[in-house]
Amino acid sequence: MWDDWPGRVWAALWASDIKWTDTAIVLFTFGQVWIGIRQTRIARRQTEIADRTREIAIAALNRPYILVDQVSHNLSAWRDGRALLSFEFKIRNYGTSPAVMRHVVAYGFLSSGTPRTKRPDTYPAEIFPGADDIKDLLGDRPSVRIFPEVTPTVFDPETGKVGFQGKSATIILRPGEDSVPFRRSVKIDVSPPAEWFEGTGAPLANATPWLLGRIAYDGVSGQRHHTSFCFRGRSDGVAEEKGDAPYNERT
Repeated sequence: MWDDWPGRVWAALWASDIKWTDTAIVLFTFGQVWIGIRQTRIARRQTEIADRTREIAIAALNRPYILVDQVSHNLSAWRDGRALLSFEFKIRNYGTSPAVMRHVVAYGFLSSGTPRTKRPDTYPAEIFPGADDIKDLLGDRPSVRIFPEVTPTVFDPETGKVGFQGKSATIILRPGEDSVPFRRSVKIDVSPPAEWFEGTGAPLANATPWLLGRIAYDGVSGQRHHTSFCFRGRSDGVAEEKGDAPYNERT
């Protein structure tokens, strides 16, 4: 059907009373618009590449420089009921000296990415957190802590609270070295029904997986550095960095 659209357009123009000069103007205008859209996309991608190159160049200074790489998600498998929804990512040291990892926190969720003031998301999607919400959302709590790993220890039936104990561990990333894969599950532990994705008012019709996080690490001199990151999942299972500071920020 789509392969024959040029022929159908020409047939409609031939049968109409439209002047050929008008047709030429319309086609020329259409071509200019298409070229403009294409150039905008190319310029955006070039800007992203330039930003990444600049970050790596900064990392050439005598210090560690931690970035998040190889972020992926399994939305398709979760939607089919084959797995819990989760993200996987690695951390890479782009600097020129070792990095001593202190802690890694991350929060995965589903959202349209629309701010609260424009259109609220409904469960299981979440309203996209504002800049003022990030500090509380990514506080060093067991529910968002990835490293050092924490495990439940004691459950108090009277208060309903669970005690947690952190495992002592050390991760040192040398220059150019990747960490082991980290995983963060999204707190939705059911197989999603079709009505979450399809139909009027479906809560996940426009939602995608998002991963927010923060990394704290030290250089060999003991100076503390931070990397904040925000990634949005694509339909192909890959996640791409989205947003400026404070969502994506390095110190």
